[in-house]
Amino acid sequence: EEERDRKLATVRRNVALVQKVYSGAIAEKVKITVNYLQVMSFMNDFEVPWPSFIASMWVSSGSVSSLPLTASFVTCTLGMGFYSRFWLVVLSPVVATVAVFVVVPPVAKLLGRAVSVSTLRTASLAAAYLLYPSVSRMVVRALDCSEPIDGVRYLLADFREECGTPTHTVHVLVATVVMAVF
Repeated sequence: EEERDRKLATVRRNVALVQKVYSGAIAEKVKITVNYLQVMSFMNDFEVPWPSFIASMWVSSGSVSSLPLTASFVTCTLGMGFYSRFWLVVLSPVVATVAVFVVVPPVAKLLGRAVSVSTLRTASLAAAYLLYPSVSRMVVRALDCSEPIDGVRYLLADFREECGTPTHTVHVLVATVVMAVF
């Protein structure tokens, strides 16, 4: 009986170790893949005459690794201008963190599981990591204005918005703070 309990404990330890190593290996591969797709999606921002199949590859990688807020659905159907999308993207890490800390504990409790603050913090950091490219791209776009057209500079991300207006200045200040913090 004692021998059997000792062997069972050894098997349980080995299974737990394999599960830990296996889940860590998968997590690393997912992180590397997402990071690769995020870097590839930035290639579309360069004004290079890419061949069409390469340009479509950059766009595809961005659609699977970033928030899809530049999609026609969001801009046309929902009528969201640049500044609305700006706030949505810039506040997304805060919303994700609040959601993790407010939603996950009650759900875990319903499932009969305990969730540590460390786990919640890790989940928040993972969400921030996934949102980082979208936030970075959006704050840089808030700073990118056209050459003067009839004496007026426009936001390259949305030619309906003039640069240098009080609204644009507020967004430039917020973008600067976000770049410093995030």
